[in-house]
Amino acid sequence: MYAGLVKRLTIAALAGALALGAAGCGGDDGDDSAATTTAADDSSTTAASGTDEPGDDGDTTTTADDASDPCVNDLTLSGSESADGPIEPGTFWADAGPHPDNTVDYDRTLELALAGFEIPVDEQFGRGVPVGVPEVPEGGIILTAYLSRGADQEPIAEGQQFTSETDAARVDTDGTINNLGVWAGSERLLIGDTTITITALTDDEVCGTIEGVAETDLQTFAVVEGSFVADRIQALEAADAGA
Repeated sequence: MYAGLVKRLTIAALAGALALGAAGCGGDDGDDSAATTTAADDSSTTAASGTDEPGDDGDTTTTADDASDPCVNDLTLSGSESADGPIEPGTFWADAGPHPDNTVDYDRTLELALAGFEIPVDEQFGRGVPVGVPEVPEGGIILTAYLSRGADQEPIAEGQQFTSETDAARVDTDGTINNLGVWAGSERLLIGDTTITITALTDDEVCGTIEGVAETDLQTFAVVEGSFVADRIQALEAADAGA
């Protein structure tokens, strides 16, 4: 009987030792699992942050192909009494500016007509930016602007900025905007200081952005802002064709 008891105690001791050994191995496996989980978490965080990692399908890094298009029509009018809203392109024209078909030196001037209606073509002079007070149909909107640089400056080019700001102490742009006007129907709107930036300039079109001041300490203004694409009409390009 005594021998049987000793045998059972010996077996129990061996079983306990084996259990402790298994527990020790299990602890090591748990550490490896934690390390694996941490690595997975780090990988997940890297993907979410947009880091460009090999094989990372969750990469959200912006590339050159995702850059904003510099030529988009998205103009709006705000601050008027009744004509606020988008200006749908009816006739967006750009005249003058550097162009291989110019017959005169208009390299440092650029005229814009951005109208939400069709500008009629003059029977004598053809296409052109309206001069003076334009004929605007009821419900129509048009912006006209004359951009210029000094005679001793480089020609108008992509990336340049023009302003109607008249306070010389605050002006730090490439050129000026003269004869700026915005009409809603027969009404000429009161427009604050305006900035036009040329975002693209080709032989066929001029693209840009417009932003303006809506309010000062003294008064409020109507504002045309957004982006535009204007077809280059080069009204004088064939002036001597029939000579």
